[in-house]
Amino acid sequence: MSLPAEVLRAVRDTYGCRAEVVSVAWPGDWQVARLDVVHAGGQAAVVAKWLRSDPTGWRTDPRQMLREADGLRFVEELAPGLVPRVIAARWDPRSGGVVLLEDLTPREPLDAIIRRQGADTAAEARRAFARSMGHLAAATVGHDQEFSARTRDTAAARREQRLRLLGPGWDDQRRLLESFGVRISRQVEQEVDKLQKLLVDPGPFLALSNGDLAENNFMIDIDDPDDHGRLIDFEFAKFDHALAHASVFFVPGPRWLVVNDPIADQLEQDYREALAVAMPEVADDGPYELGVAAGCVAMGLERCGNLPVMDERPPGHSSRIQRIATIEAAAGEAERRGLWTALSGLLRDLSRVLRRRWPDADIDLSALGPYTPRPE
Repeated sequence: MSLPAEVLRAVRDTYGCRAEVVSVAWPGDWQVARLDVVHAGGQAAVVAKWLRSDPTGWRTDPRQMLREADGLRFVEELAPGLVPRVIAARWDPRSGGVVLLEDLTPREPLDAIIRRQGADTAAEARRAFARSMGHLAAATVGHDQEFSARTRDTAAARREQRLRLLGPGWDDQRRLLESFGVRISRQVEQEVDKLQKLLVDPGPFLALSNGDLAENNFMIDIDDPDDHGRLIDFEFAKFDHALAHASVFFVPGPRWLVVNDPIADQLEQDYREALAVAMPEVADDGPYELGVAAGCVAMGLERCGNLPVMDERPPGHSSRIQRIATIEAAAGEAERRGLWTALSGLLRDLSRVLRRRWPDADIDLSALGPYTPRPE
């Protein structure tokens, strides 16, 4: 795999026309590379990130590279050391953008550590991740207008970004769920309306996220007890409901079959304590619990958007198990907190439908260990 010409141009624009890339390492994503650069002033190790060439991929909109640079620089101004430093960002309307970032070696993604060494070994790293999530929100609360001015987001765009936690629009979701045989009650409709309003207007809980707060987007060196880690991947950076992101401690993302984390409540507490530095409202259990449960339910609904794709896959495909696990974990967390009862009931109904429809995925999820990886 060779580097695109626009990456080499970005390197030379930054380090001089005679700069040369002497080695390239590919950490797993073909549109992210670690570069060793020799230039007139010496040597530099940088990470380059650019647009994906796959038209069905996530990073195909040129604006995403601008947002990556804007988001990282914004956070670095407010909370130095929480994210990688942006060295340069190059924009070309023909080829898109390239961002050159601080090399975080020897840090590695938290999900890779969990996969390699197990969840128990990575317990302190998981707590560092939870605290970093909280520090990000605490550092940025109250700065939403500054960020919108920088990114030129309209009010409509901000609303759409906040509702993205729910996946497809509710009209499409309703039709999809009904096509799978799930009844939508009046109580469900009322709770959906309440959930949408809460996500669009988080009140004092409005803060910045990278748009994908997950273990693969947290880099840490577990051999260095003083390393607090770095949050990465700000292509979808946005201000939204900070409490909703606590769902990651309970509801599996696409990389895990289940979370089943025995220290999930500790992670949530770490997150909450970090938030409290700038968001005293998190001490009020009522709004706090409502927001966290909202995030879990929203994540469960968002993962329903591609059920037809799961339905077409062959029996035994891991995505079916993962989808049921996500739906049931979201419902279970809302039930544990005694909130969003109509929506948690809807998710329970859907899980029963899917277990009957996909007997190959009708398994005992409680028997799976913490952070059981989804097979690639």
